[in-house]
Amino acid sequence: MAQVDRGSSLISHPDVDKDDEAIVYASVLTSSFIVPMVLNAAIELGVLDTISEAGPEKKLSSDEIASIIGAQNPCMGSTLDRMLRLLATHSVLNCSTRDAKNEGKVERVYGLTPVGRLFVQNKAGGSLVGFLGFSHNQAILDIRHYIKDAVLKGGIPFKMAHGVPAFEYMRSDPEFSGAFNTAVSFHSSIVTEKILKRYTGFEDLRVLIDVGGGRGTTLNMIVSKYPHIKGINFDLPQVIQDASPFEGIEHIGGDMFKEVPRGEAILLKRTCHNWSDEKCLKLLKNCHEALEDNGKLIIIDSIMSEGCDSSLIDKYVSHYDNIMFTQHEGKERTEKEFRLLGEQARFMDFRVVGCACAHWVMELRK
Repeated sequence: MAQVDRGSSLISHPDVDKDDEAIVYASVLTSSFIVPMVLNAAIELGVLDTISEAGPEKKLSSDEIASIIGAQNPCMGSTLDRMLRLLATHSVLNCSTRDAKNEGKVERVYGLTPVGRLFVQNKAGGSLVGFLGFSHNQAILDIRHYIKDAVLKGGIPFKMAHGVPAFEYMRSDPEFSGAFNTAVSFHSSIVTEKILKRYTGFEDLRVLIDVGGGRGTTLNMIVSKYPHIKGINFDLPQVIQDASPFEGIEHIGGDMFKEVPRGEAILLKRTCHNWSDEKCLKLLKNCHEALEDNGKLIIIDSIMSEGCDSSLIDKYVSHYDNIMFTQHEGKERTEKEFRLLGEQARFMDFRVVGCACAHWVMELRK
């Protein structure tokens, strides 16, 4: 084992072999629950907002943050430092050291990384704060007790926990529904901004129908960039009733599994993954029926690779694939699975035309 010189400015780590690494990594997995818990608490305390408001490149110590927030606990600074250090190990913050006022000591100072900026409240261009808060909703946490039984006996863990599927549960719990729609809306704005920089398939459209468009966030961003487009935002009546009015957009309530509004182009963004193959096929057939001749269906969704590895994109897609089976009846799909659904719904052409933030853009022609 390497010698550690406590008097040196550099402290060497012990030599690590593959067995050591496996043990440490497995231990990190077993304790990984603490990361979103601490991140959520830091957001609720206003820690990331405080760092952000200090300036783009500014770094603050935990004591400085505690002073700005208004410390009620004399140990608040040291407790915050432990939390911030954890977040720095997960690239939410960056960390450096400087000489402290007390001679012979150093203190850590923290700044926001690009990841951390996504957790600042009311950030222009979107935030993931709502999604993190939604993931801590008690209705979501309760499903962990039912995953094993769902695997052994079949079923949806959320329904096993609450008696109804997640989307039906939202009708009886306005707070849960509001948290979900806010989370989806904020996340959608981040992804849509990136897609609009890379995908130009909207520019020639006259009318675009966003099926399952929620409160209209995505469609509003598209129509704002292409104001010649007439937008129709289509979702369940209880979702539409909370949608804000947007210039150039008409909100229409209905059931996409019965019929969808007619037009030259339809958008399904992060909609297919919520549903089973059977329901997706029904939805795609309804879209095919509603489209004009040579009309275009645009699907924006994650695409699973045929194999799997430990890449960040595979992690992201697999996370959501498991979210789908625990909360809904859906799943993430491979390109071949999307292509087959398109063929079964009688679409003549299928192309993958772009990607942003692990969301692929697919075009299907009637």
